[in-house]
Amino acid sequence: MIYIFSDDSRLGRKGLEIVEALDLPIRVVNINKDSLSNIIWLEIVAMLNCELKTIFNIDSELKIEGLDADNFVKADYLNLVKENPSILKNPIAIKGSEVLRIFDKKEIFQFYSEIKSEETFYNVSLQQTQKINKPLRAI
Repeated sequence: MIYIFSDDSRLGRKGLEIVEALDLPIRVVNINKDSLSNIIWLEIVAMLNCELKTIFNIDSELKIEGLDADNFVKADYLNLVKENPSILKNPIAIKGSEVLRIFDKKEIFQFYSEIKSEETFYNVSLQQTQKINKPLRAI
């Protein structure tokens, strides 16, 4: 499980608090500190079935840099996110082959809590099985 966010995003920081509170083995990637490879970004948009321009909020960055997004190709978006990680406004949650672009902090809990519920069920079932399978003492 992976949680990808930018430190510059308020939603990303709030989501990080939720991820940490879930106490699950979730790998956290803050793209302000650890950049993702171009291949990873391309895999994410393929799994989301969208284009790179839809996961990045580039309007404010373009005004600052004087760029024209209408002429952007994939490499332009990939270079822009490396230089300006703040363009990722919405965190991305990954578990297995499922990917979710987060728009509300409740989605983070819902997305990862299914695993927490399954894990809790498994642990309770395992404990019950172990209690039942204990050998009987000889009388």
